[in-house]
Amino acid sequence: MTHSVLSRSVAAAAVASFLALAASTSAFADEPVTATISLGTPGTLTLPAGDAVRDTTSVSVSSDTATTVDVAVWNSDQSAEVKAIDLVTLTDEALSTSVTVPVTDLAAGSYVLVATPSVGTAVTAPLTVGSGTPVDVSLALAKSTLFTYAYSSATPRSTTATVTATDETGLGVAFTGKVTAVVGGKSKVVAVNSSTGNPANVALSSTGLGYGTGTATATVTGNEGTTNASDAVPLSVRQLAFSSVSIATSSASVYPYKDYYYDSVKITVTPKSSAGVTFGATGSVKITRNGKTVKTWTLTSSSAKALTWDGRVGGKIVPGTYKITASIKGKEGSTKTYAKNVVVKSNKLVTKTKTVTYSGAKAFARYLGFDAYAENACYSNYPRAGYVFCDADAAAADPDDYAVMSFAQFTIPTEVQSAQKYGGTKASATLYNVKRYYGGGDVYLETDKGTWRAATLASGTKAVGSIAFESGAKKVYLTMGLFDYSQISVGSVKVTYTYKVLTS
Repeated sequence: MTHSVLSRSVAAAAVASFLALAASTSAFADEPVTATISLGTPGTLTLPAGDAVRDTTSVSVSSDTATTVDVAVWNSDQSAEVKAIDLVTLTDEALSTSVTVPVTDLAAGSYVLVATPSVGTAVTAPLTVGSGTPVDVSLALAKSTLFTYAYSSATPRSTTATVTATDETGLGVAFTGKVTAVVGGKSKVVAVNSSTGNPANVALSSTGLGYGTGTATATVTGNEGTTNASDAVPLSVRQLAFSSVSIATSSASVYPYKDYYYDSVKITVTPKSSAGVTFGATGSVKITRNGKTVKTWTLTSSSAKALTWDGRVGGKIVPGTYKITASIKGKEGSTKTYAKNVVVKSNKLVTKTKTVTYSGAKAFARYLGFDAYAENACYSNYPRAGYVFCDADAAAADPDDYAVMSFAQFTIPTEVQSAQKYGGTKASATLYNVKRYYGGGDVYLETDKGTWRAATLASGTKAVGSIAFESGAKKVYLTMGLFDYSQISVGSVKVTYTYKVLTS
C-alpha cells in the first residue's frame, strides 16, 4: 500500500479510537453509528492524461449519517486497490459531496470504484478507462459529387468532410490527421483535427483534382500516438462540359403545303455530358441551304431542345436539301457540333376516288341459313340474271336472331391499300335495285381491321354509308341479315373508295 493510503488509514483509525474513548468516558455516549452510503455512477475516463478529453470524472458520495468515507480505485475483481482517490468527511450539515476521479496513473481497462465508510458496508460502481486509440475512424462527405464550375446550388465545387474517431469504448477521441482525395489521377490533402474528441469538419474542394470517379480517405493519429485510417468513400468530379450533341428529326422530308402530311418537321437537339445535372450553355441551331442561313434558334441549356420548322423560307416553299447544324458549348470544355440534312418537297396530297361495281349474285356469293329444315337460303340470278334473292322462310332458333345471312367480300385495290399511309382512306357501299317483298333485315359494311357501319334494308337504292380505314386494311365486307319470314333481293353493289395520293 502506498504511503498516502497508509496515512489515510491511520487517520481513520485515530478517529475511531477518539469516538470509542468519548463513548467510554460519558454516561450519555451512544454506540458507534453504522453509516449507509451511496455512490453515483462515474463517467468514462480516456487516456492519455493531460489532453483535456475525459481526463477526470466526478462522482457523488452520500450517507444517511455523519461519517468518513474512503474512496479508491480497485482492480476489476476487487482483489487489490489500484489507486487511492480521496478520504471525505460527511457531516450532519453536509451528508453528500462530489469526488473527482482523475485518469492519472491508470491504464486502459475496467475497474471498480469503491467507497468504504468508517463504520458500515462499502459500496461500488464500475469505472472504465479508454485507451484514446482511434480504433474506429470514419469519413462522411456531405456531397459525393463535385464540379469544377459552380453554376448553381446543384453544381457545388466543394463539400464538407466529417471525420470521426473513437476508441474501444465507442467514445470520440482527440486526433490530428488529414483527408486525402484522389480523382482522375490527381490527389490533394487537407488537414483535419479534433482537440475535444468531437467529429471534425473540413472543406474539401475540387481544385487540384482531375475529372472522373475516385475516393477520399481520412487518416488520423490519436494523442497517444497510434495512427489509423477510415474506409475509402467514393468521390467524383465532373465538368460542366459536353461530350457530344446530336440531332433527331421526325421525318427525313418535309412537305410544307398545308394538307396535314408532314407539313413541318420536329427537330430534337440532345446535348450529352457527364454532369448529371442541368446547366447553362451557349449555342445555336441553324438551318442553311447552299451556305445561306434561313432559320436560327438559340441554345441556352444542357437540356434537350425540341424545335419545329415549317419548311418554308420567307413564307415560301423552296424545294431542296437543307442542313441542320447544332453547336453548343458548356461553362467549360470545347464546342460540340452535329449536322443533319432534311429535304423540303413541294408535293401535296390530293383526294381520289375509285369505284368498283359488282352484280348482286357475284357479290353475295355465300350464305348461312339458321333453321332446322334448311329452308332459309339465298339464290343467285333470281328474280333475274345477276340478282341475289334471300328467303327466310322458316323461323330461326331465336326470334331476335337473323334467320339467314349472306356475305360479300371485296379485296381493297392495291393503290388504295398503298394510300393508307397518307391517312383519310375510306370506303362506302351502295346497294341498287333492292326489293323487300316482306319482312326486313339489315346490312353491314366493315373492314378486316374491325371498323364497321350498319343500315336497315329497304326497297330501292340503299347507301350503307362510309367507314374510315385503319392502317393495314386489305378487305371490305358486306353482310345482309334477314329476320324470320323475310324475302329481299339485290340487283347490284357499288363500292367506292376515297383515298389520297402525293403529287408533285
